[in-house]
This record gives sequence, structure tokens and C-alpha cells, in this order.
Amino acid sequence: MKPVKLNKRIDELEAAMIKNLNGKKLDIDNEYTTDFFTDGMYVREMKIPAYNLVTSRIHKVEHPFVLSKGHVTVWVDGGPGVEIKAPYTGITKPGTRRVVYTHTNCVWTTFHPNPDNEKDMDLVEARNIEPYENELVKELIENNISKQIN
Repeated sequence: MKPVKLNKRIDELEAAMIKNLNGKKLDIDNEYTTDFFTDGMYVREMKIPAYNLVTSRIHKVEHPFVLSKGHVTVWVDGGPGVEIKAPYTGITKPGTRRVVYTHTNCVWTTFHPNPDNEKDMDLVEARNIEPYENELVKELIENNISKQIN
């Protein structure tokens, strides 16, 4: 897992983003995400509109991802921003947490192990994603407030 200091900085960014929504909401998890299940795998496709800043959760397991459409800048592990243009395939390492800025409309797909063929999303997430540590961010996100800056 990544250092607590880095995760706190991303939590602070999320909290600032949420506070500055000005009535604008982008519910990526519900409006822009499609879930697919195959034997042993959970696939999550996110269609993210241009000009958005998005934060990820902390990933528990190694898994591939694909940017099949668009142009993004990605910050990982507190490092410098890296521009990625589709088509691009990468590997997410355990403990990774990202901040992504979408320059264009994007399609980002992740492929997660799902050995029990579980379809209960709470159980799928528990296996693949660390729980939120920041209670303010957790409460705001669970109340369906999104993370968008325009």
C-alpha cells in the first residue's frame, strides 16, 4: 500500500473538488460506467467526458487497464503527470491510486480478477479496492456527490 501522506493529499484534493462543485455533478459510477462479468473476471468500462479531474480508489490487486478512446494526463504515486493517448494498455500495481485529467472524451476499462464469479458489487469491490480512509470524502461520495471540476 502507498504511504498515508500521499493518500491524504489525494483525499484533500477530493474534498476540495467536492466543495467546489457549484451544483455540477458527474456521477461516473452510475451514469458513465458499465459492468461486465465473465468467467473469473469483472470488467469495468468508464466513459468519462472531457475536461474532468477524476480520482481513483486504492487498488488491492494487479490488473490490466485500457484507454481505448481519448487523451488523459495521469498522476500516479505522487509522480509527475504522464500524458496517455488511446490506444493504450497498462498494468495497475497493488497500492496504486491515480488522479486523471481528461483532455477529451475518454473510455477507460479495467479488468479485475473475480475467481468466485461474484456479482455482488460490494464483494467485488472489497476484493479489489481498499476502503475509503477519509470519512468526509467517504460520506460525500456515498451520498452520490461526484468529483468534477470544469
